[in-house]
Amino acid sequence: MRSAFSGWKGGIYQDCFVSEACKDLNFEVGCQKPVSVFMNGEYWGIHFLAEKIDRFYLQDHFKLNTDSVHIVRDNGRSDNGKADSYKAIKEFIKKNDLKIKSNYNHFCDEMDVDNMIDWYIAETFFQNEDWPCNNTKLWKQKSDTAKWRNFLVDMDATMISDTLNALNRFYNFTNLQFHNRRNRCSGIFQNLLRNVEFQEQFYNRYVAILNNEFSSIKLNSLFKKYQELFDRDNILELNQERWDYPDSGDFEDAEDTRSDWVVKRQEIALSQLKKFMKQVEVDAELPFVKYL
Repeated sequence: MRSAFSGWKGGIYQDCFVSEACKDLNFEVGCQKPVSVFMNGEYWGIHFLAEKIDRFYLQDHFKLNTDSVHIVRDNGRSDNGKADSYKAIKEFIKKNDLKIKSNYNHFCDEMDVDNMIDWYIAETFFQNEDWPCNNTKLWKQKSDTAKWRNFLVDMDATMISDTLNALNRFYNFTNLQFHNRRNRCSGIFQNLLRNVEFQEQFYNRYVAILNNEFSSIKLNSLFKKYQELFDRDNILELNQERWDYPDSGDFEDAEDTRSDWVVKRQEIALSQLKKFMKQVEVDAELPFVKYL
């Protein structure tokens, strides 16, 4: 049961919304739905009944034994199994220019690039402010030929503004913890974009998703569904009476933002993508610099 308090003020259902919008993309994402909770007859407010992203998720979806998978965080901490091969590929990316075909091929042997591209697109399109690197989880089977794949987790801090350029933010993201240099996720992204093959695949896939799963028509239809759900049966008012959350003004402001966002975001994201790729082509000609 996921608490509604994780919704960043008025964004009470954003994680649920984004998860549903991304359900057909090439990464693992948990299904969830809003529910009204009662404990011993006492109303306990709105929660979200959600699949937990862990080894049992992989058991349910892929029929894998829980002892046969590795699950790691981006910082290298293991939730299940070991992180050795993930740490090794991260060290390789730090020191080797992926513009060189043999280096890029080695990366593709270890990481599921199709999965990674879809994950990058979802995080940047929905403008996840609580990312990059935070809320990052990967998994693979315990096999020499298996590749690391990303889960999509915790998308509460999203849909900030239809014009926010999350691609540029991700590409240039710095963090004091890493000496004002690009953080791990951004450094990997920048290294990948030195490779022409990756550039083309990333751009083409982004455009395809914008025209399909993330089209304004589909997102607006999904938004209307949630808007109507939270507008009926006094569901929000009852939660506010129980917990004094979310504040009515915060929720209404968030609804206004989401309403504009789903209509405008597709076109703006496409424009930002085209400009971004032009800059990437220029940057890829610069000498390779180790990013950490």
